[in-house]
Amino acid sequence: MLQTSVARLFEDNREKLALSWVCGKVGGEAVVRQDPIESAAFVGHLNLIHPNRIQVIGHHEQAHIAALEKARLERLIELGLQGSPAAVLLADGVPGHPRLAEVAEARGIALFASPLPAAHLIDKLRRYL
Repeated sequence: MLQTSVARLFEDNREKLALSWVCGKVGGEAVVRQDPIESAAFVGHLNLIHPNRIQVIGHHEQAHIAALEKARLERLIELGLQGSPAAVLLADGVPGHPRLAEVAEARGIALFASPLPAAHLIDKLRRYL
């Protein structure tokens, strides 16, 4: 089983993926575990069924989040972060939602950002892991 810290993942990929650490510095201590027998990819677009993976929010996810009314937005953020993902990555230069950053910080979940396309980031991080 591959195992690395979120901080190591960030440092190893910071320059080539143009990553910035938005909030949730405590989350750097979290361990990213990839079990080779696990069927779900460990990094991918926002997915509530596999909440423990690195959750990527790109243009499509941002548009969905922005269209939600407040109660549904709160529920989505709650469900998305209650599984304690290893990290959340804002791709495509999307700003995310201020509430997402608040909850990530409060729960000690690393929140990264990158101007690069979501599909590119997912591909590169899957290869890294």
